[in-house]
Amino acid sequence: MAEIIFESVSRTFPVTGRNGRPDTELTALHDVNLRIRPGELAVIVGPSGSGKSTLLDLLGGLDSPTSGRILLDGTPITGPGLNRGVVFQQYALLPWRTAASNVELGLEAKKIPAAQRRERALEHLDLVGLSGFADRYPHELSGGMKQRVAIARSLAFDPDVLLMDEPFAALDAQSRETLQDELLRLWRRTGKTIVFITHGIDEAVHLGQRVAVLTSRPGTVKAVVDIDLGDRTARSDLRSAPEFAHYRHRIWSLLHSEVDRAQAAERAAARPSQDGSEPASDSKVSSIG
Repeated sequence: MAEIIFESVSRTFPVTGRNGRPDTELTALHDVNLRIRPGELAVIVGPSGSGKSTLLDLLGGLDSPTSGRILLDGTPITGPGLNRGVVFQQYALLPWRTAASNVELGLEAKKIPAAQRRERALEHLDLVGLSGFADRYPHELSGGMKQRVAIARSLAFDPDVLLMDEPFAALDAQSRETLQDELLRLWRRTGKTIVFITHGIDEAVHLGQRVAVLTSRPGTVKAVVDIDLGDRTARSDLRSAPEFAHYRHRIWSLLHSEVDRAQAAERAAARPSQDGSEPASDSKVSSIG
């Protein structure tokens, strides 16, 4: 189980002007301080453009902070590593490889012998409920099944931390809720530290032990909400329970003013400036978050 600490983390990006050269900067994250406990399933929510995906890129080592640092078990993160597994919204499966062969990818990077790779791939496909689909190709699988393969692939090489960037957003409601419950079971079984990014309040409450709420851009931690719902997979009607509604309302209240601020900023950015030039924030700004 791994501990993650964000220490005064900020990230700015250059914004390209009409001359094709950077003429200003955009701050996506500002002074983020957050501790994620060992073995915790932590959820991060925020309005569009609050820097949620940027934060996960920094944690995955795909990008570096402009200032501050991120510690994983006391060691600063300086790049990607096999101690972190990532599950994206898009499944990113190789279409010419079977489900089992896709799961083996990370094991190949670890130089695991072929027989052991196969055994571990089958074990993890069984873990996510796909024991009979090892030899199926991605085009033969549903969206939910593809995402299960992606989760199995990330778990198979035994990372300390599992990073999930809105992994269920593209699924239908029934598949999404099913995979949320599967993720909770996997988390309890493996004890992994999981950082889960979402824009869905219900999903955040259902999954998170704690939910970190980000402000509108520049994103920083507005509040961290402890969620106490007991064993969520033991109750089929949890989402209709009064305590679920309580936490949902609390997070909604924290987010509501931030969404209003974000929308106001987008409207202001879309208006031409007084000198008649194009707004600086157009495509560059909307792609961050």
